Amino acid sequence: MTTAPARTSPSDGIPPHDDQSAFRDLRDDVSRLGDDARRGAGEMAHAGLDAARRGAVHAIEVGERAASAARNSHQKMVQFVSANPAASVLVAVGVGALLARLIPRE
Repeated sequence: MTTAPARTSPSDGIPPHDDQSAFRDLRDDVSRLGDDARRGAGEMAHAGLDAARRGAVHAIEVGERAASAARNSHQKMVQFVSANPAASVLVAVGVGALLARLIPRE
């Protein structure tokens, strides 16, 4: 006794009852790919935010060090001027005269 072969669709040779199964598999694959893409995008966004936070913290630290160095330099200058007022005036006059010679007048 022989059985009749299953009917196939004319376009791809797959039995008709497998078309729906193949479509469900394809739909599931596309859904999984979408989920993976969303998850990957979320991970990249978090990584970008973390990098931005680290950069901001570093910029703040550098700014604080620069401000501290400027305060220290100012404090040393004030101490020098207080200890040596005549020398400070002579240095200021000399620097002013030098700049006057270097900067052209209109």
